[in-house]
Amino acid sequence: MKKFFAFLLAAVLLTSMFVVVPAADDAVNFAANIPYVEVAPEIDGVINGAEYGTALPQHSFKGNPDQFKTEFDAYGDWDVEFYSAWDDNNIYFAWKVIHNGHIGFMPENDFNNDGKFDKDDYNYMWTYTCVQFLLTPGDPTAKDYSKGNNYLEAGLCLTETGSVARTIWYTPTGINVADVDVNSWKAVIDQTDDAITYEVAIPKELCSLPKYGTGATFGLTYAVGAQEDFNTKNGMLEWQDACLGNSGVKVPGNCAVVTFTGGNGAEDIYETLEEGTLPEEATEEGIANIAIDRIDFKVGDGECNLITDMEMNYNGANSFNALLIPVEGEANTFEVAEIMEAPGVQPEWSVEIPEGSVIVVTNAGLEETLDRYALAYATFTEGAIVKLFGYDVAEGKQLYTNVVVYSTEPVIVETPEDPSIPEDGGDVSEDASEDASEEDESEVGGNDFNAGDKEDGNKEGGNNTLIITICICAAIAVVIAVVVVIVLKKKKN
Repeated sequence: MKKFFAFLLAAVLLTSMFVVVPAADDAVNFAANIPYVEVAPEIDGVINGAEYGTALPQHSFKGNPDQFKTEFDAYGDWDVEFYSAWDDNNIYFAWKVIHNGHIGFMPENDFNNDGKFDKDDYNYMWTYTCVQFLLTPGDPTAKDYSKGNNYLEAGLCLTETGSVARTIWYTPTGINVADVDVNSWKAVIDQTDDAITYEVAIPKELCSLPKYGTGATFGLTYAVGAQEDFNTKNGMLEWQDACLGNSGVKVPGNCAVVTFTGGNGAEDIYETLEEGTLPEEATEEGIANIAIDRIDFKVGDGECNLITDMEMNYNGANSFNALLIPVEGEANTFEVAEIMEAPGVQPEWSVEIPEGSVIVVTNAGLEETLDRYALAYATFTEGAIVKLFGYDVAEGKQLYTNVVVYSTEPVIVETPEDPSIPEDGGDVSEDASEDASEEDESEVGGNDFNAGDKEDGNKEGGNNTLIITICICAAIAVVIAVVVVIVLKKKKN
């Protein structure tokens, strides 16, 4: 019996040698502070002395490599330093990108083929030398900020003519683009022979944070690029694993947990929206509920957006579009006036559009979102009556986080054919497919490309868990084998 336990102990010890204990990942939810400063940093593209509270960067890639992701850096010979501060009026960010000559300024091209180079083309800046950052409205570990694109994502870069290009890819739930107004941010980018320095001051009223000041916490990640063209050779470093990898899916919950320190207290800036309770009629059997992702934003792959601004370019080409006109005397009630699936072109409605009308635009996008497209296809048939929950069109105000359009009659959902594939099975026209690609890429912009085959499990130690599980199973197998051998030996004796 003593021999049995000795053998068993040896087997367990031997197996434990192969068990990998998960370590803390500094590239996810790193805890950081933003110091209060009495004198605001000068936004001039030069980082002077201790204007950000200290003369040293808060972190850098070379000094803190464990906090960064490098899967999209094919160069490996450059660095970035980060500085931040806040005062009673603004939050300040600065990045000093120490490159090695591999930089490319954004060409002033008509990337989205709309006949001009303007703010919509700035969505392509991630292809060149730039900085993009993502903020969550609160502690990223305390709430699922991945739902409904509930985060701010913005970017800065220099164009070939030396102008500062700015863009916002996403705004948090309940905050419109006008409530952030990237053009009101003071931003300067300075280029020298060996470095590019970005400095930006974001007014507290325009930073998308509902609570601002002492003790307030939010999520932050950023990515910097020092590359001539990402599609030729990529050069991007990301602080915290939230916006570049993960197969192109944003993971705001991975952001650093950043807290304002110092100062004289905190104040509420934006109203925090809560999830509303759907009316009972919206939950009856057969009634279709279609969740709205964003309001007055260009639709991206797999999204369903509500458009109240009839003049905006909402990326309706190669999407399913439903024009809803208000039913007189019935609050939040609409009739489906017209539907359109125009490949390669923005819809042009043939009916009169009264005040208070909206458009619901759905992009089938990835294959796994075709079911959602089918739901919209079945719900929005001409003449159907639908209702809107969670958004007040008359006031132009979001009321709840869960904006939903729902049918008033049961619908039968049948998965439709992909509208981008001709019925005869032939090839999609080259022009139409290129237009669709350009429109989609323009919208997703901030590195919503398919960035590798990284699985969700990798984000939170999925591989380590798998290894541990395999090793434990191996240990159990060894123990069972030992027991069997001993039992057989005893029987033999």
